[in-house]
Amino acid sequence: MRRRRIFWVICFLLLVHAGLFPQTTRFYSSDGELSNSLINSIYQDRRGFIWVATQDGLNCMEGRSITVYRRQQNDSTSLKNNYVKALFEDSSGSFWVGCINGLQRYDRSTDSFHPLGWA
Repeated sequence: MRRRRIFWVICFLLLVHAGLFPQTTRFYSSDGELSNSLINSIYQDRRGFIWVATQDGLNCMEGRSITVYRRQQNDSTSLKNNYVKALFEDSSGSFWVGCINGLQRYDRSTDSFHPLGWA
């Protein structure tokens, strides 16, 4: 009888202790963090980065920092369009970004975007 009571007291203490350390969450919004609240796709690449395709740019989340990629006038290595629809990483590790007017490959070494067929 005493062992059973000790068992239940230990179980209760473990449950109470587990509740003292909840997971922390973070809410991301378009108020200075994400480029837009209209999200078309979310993808986690093999490096652990979270990519968020929106109707106004591509967001890359690395830990707590967010990099926003947008089309830059007169820059052929920027996004083709700010309206990003699809994200995909192929088996060779190439990361592909689909905008409404074409497909581009993201080059991690130069932090730039290149059209389909670029070597």
